[in-house]
Parts: sequence; structure tokens; C-alpha cells
Amino acid sequence: MNARSGQFQTRARGFSMIEVNLAILILTIGLIMVAAIFPVGADYTRQNAEESVSQTIARNAMAILQTRMDANDFSTVTTTSLQAIPNFLTKVPVNSRAYNFGSSTPTPVANPDTAQYFWTALARLSPISSSAGAALVRRYDVYIFVFKKGSVESTYANTYAANPAYVEVSGLRGVTELWLPALYQGPISVGGSMNTSNPTEAIPPRGGVGVGVSSGTVFRQVWTGGATVSPRPALINGEQVIFAPGADGNADVMRAASPLVFVYQTSLTF
Repeated sequence: MNARSGQFQTRARGFSMIEVNLAILILTIGLIMVAAIFPVGADYTRQNAEESVSQTIARNAMAILQTRMDANDFSTVTTTSLQAIPNFLTKVPVNSRAYNFGSSTPTPVANPDTAQYFWTALARLSPISSSAGAALVRRYDVYIFVFKKGSVESTYANTYAANPAYVEVSGLRGVTELWLPALYQGPISVGGSMNTSNPTEAIPPRGGVGVGVSSGTVFRQVWTGGATVSPRPALINGEQVIFAPGADGNADVMRAASPLVFVYQTSLTF
């Protein structure tokens, strides 16, 4: 109330322009953060889904190996280096190892070239079994490799000129006429350089997973700065590695994303 006029005065109510601009700024920052987090969250969701499916496939694969394979099938696996399992293609045919999760197509699918997932296995004689006193009970380390194709149209035939060749053994080489992923074995690049000028060196894709042939170490290619990637954990000096190159048709297959999603390590005893 105004003491002089005896009348009440009203005061303006509302938000000032500064307050409005501040609110808009806070909202904008929040939306930017959400926009940045959303694709990352979606990518993690996809990775978790693929790894969950891969774990299911790997456990099922182990049950298949235990059921269909016997000591005679592993009798020639006599070294501690990873190698193909004898009679693998005969006892575990390709059609039983190709899956198409997330669609109406039955699993296993009748036509593996439309499959999104595929698995194969390698084995080695466990260092424990190769020691003295363990001749009666032979233990084998089994590595199950689960692949995920980026799309049904992805192909993995051996057409990349810089690849000397996929290893011509049943466990490593994929069935290329069905366009399924394949494993490749070779010496890892010296110093981890991403330069593909030397086709005799194996350069697993950055972020890709692989296995050391002699040590049996499951590693991941980690970017260490510049044009250099290195396996973590480290491998034996000069050790050859097994990994899955990217799909054909990429400008640089060796550096493209690897279809190898999951490596499951277990053991069998006969």
C-alpha cells in the first residue's frame, strides 16, 4: 500500500528473459547429452544381445561335441598348438552349426547362406596331459568360435588378394560356397602396425578377438595410438594367431570389423 496515495500497488509477476534463456540452455545441454548417450547405449545393447546369443550357441556347441565326438576323434590331436578336430565336418555338418536367431526361419536353418550366426571349433592337447604321468587320461582344450554376420548379404569367400590363403583344414576354413565366415592363421604383424603392405602378416581388425596358436591365449586387438594396435594380453614373440577377417568387398578387409563375436574356451577329457 502506498503511504501517500492510500492505494495498493501491484508488482509484475513472471520469468525474466535471463531465466528463460537459462532454462533453455539447461534443456539444450540435457538433450545433447541424451543424444550422445543414446547411440552408445544402443550399441552396448546390441553387443550384449549378440554375446548372449553367442554364449547360448557356444554351450550348445559344447554339448554337441560331447555327444557326437569320442576319444578316437581326438586321437591325432597330439600337440599343444590349436588345430582342426578330425572328423569334425562329418560328425558336425555345417547345417547343424548355422543359426538364424531373431527371425521366423527355423534353427538350425536348412540354407546356411542366410544364417546370421555360425560356429566352428579347434582343439589342442592340454599342456597338463602332455606332461609325464598323464598318459592315461588325456585332456583337450577346446575353443569354440561363434561368428555373427553383419547382414544376410555379407560374403566371406577367399577373394581378398592380400590374404595368402585361409588354412585348408576343416576346423579353420569356413565353407566359402555358403558365404560363412572363416578363420585365418598367420604370424601377427610385427609391432602391431596396421599397414597391410606385407600380406604375409596377419593383422586382426582393431577391436577384434583372436587366439594365439601356441599359447592358447584369447586376446583382443587394442588401439595404442597412431596407426598401431597391439594384442592384449600380450602374446609369445613370433607366435602365429587365429582370427576372422572382415567380409569381402571392404576396401581393407584386414582392418574391417571382424565377424568373430565370441570365443568359448572349455575342456574335454577322455
